[in-house]
Amino acid sequence: MTNTHTAKLQQRYKELLPRTRDLSLLVLKGHLCIEEQIDALLEASCDHPRDLQDARLTFHQKMCITRALGAWPKHGPFWPFVKGLTRLRNKLAHRLEQPSLKQDVDAVLKTFWGEEYKEPTSDQNRATVLRNTIGFMGGFLAGSAIGRKERLAAMEASWRLSIGRVPTPTTAVS
Repeated sequence: MTNTHTAKLQQRYKELLPRTRDLSLLVLKGHLCIEEQIDALLEASCDHPRDLQDARLTFHQKMCITRALGAWPKHGPFWPFVKGLTRLRNKLAHRLEQPSLKQDVDAVLKTFWGEEYKEPTSDQNRATVLRNTIGFMGGFLAGSAIGRKERLAAMEASWRLSIGRVPTPTTAVS
């Protein structure tokens, strides 16, 4: 990922994920930020990305497709973290108040950080860890999208260079 792209993404996340202790806001907006990057990754993987809009894919379907494309590591914390964040988002979408939100956020963060995760000493610390983890995930997905675009462009350039050297049905006949 270029420095310019990284700076733009960091600025966007700073604007969208404010420094707040409001875990509900961070879960909802953070999930949207991650979905935005998953959409970019899907678009980078397609020759005709506009056709994706007609498919009206659910978030889970988008996740599964990007995983099938090899955009997610097979093992590691990425997939469980986003699945956990999605469960939290769904809970918040159906119930305005979640008395177990702090514990639920801790559980999701633990899926990402494992044994390194220590329960925060304050609500602000918990919110900061959540915001930073969401930002890290967004950066990972954005980097995957850019890498995919670059690989596809290199493959296309290679293919175009080889067109003149590959015998076609009309040139193969002597």
